[in-house]
Amino acid sequence: MREISPSDERAKSEALKEYNERSEELLTIVAILAKQEESLRRLGVPLPEHDPTVDNFVMRAQLRNVEAELEAERKRCLELELNLSDIRRECKKPFFVPSLFDAFLQISQLTTAATEHIS
Repeated sequence: MREISPSDERAKSEALKEYNERSEELLTIVAILAKQEESLRRLGVPLPEHDPTVDNFVMRAQLRNVEAELEAERKRCLELELNLSDIRRECKKPFFVPSLFDAFLQISQLTTAATEHIS
């Protein structure tokens, strides 16, 4: 791997992409090893101790995955809260007839999605 200049954004992006790809490959290998270890345990085969570096990597990767899931859940929750506020506002001063309620929700969701892309 070549030395990267701090101002070379493209090179930084490529290096980060390569790092993420290698991390995914390592996670795949670790998952395969975990399955093999489980099979060996069922057969009663004693296993050697883990390398703490690998265990640390696995825990950090799992933490990143959980954090990403949490962020996605927070976004869904925020979107639902916005929809609920739209519904409450609609109930106070009705503008749409009930048969158009689903269309109203879809418009609200599209508006939310559009504003997310802008900001």
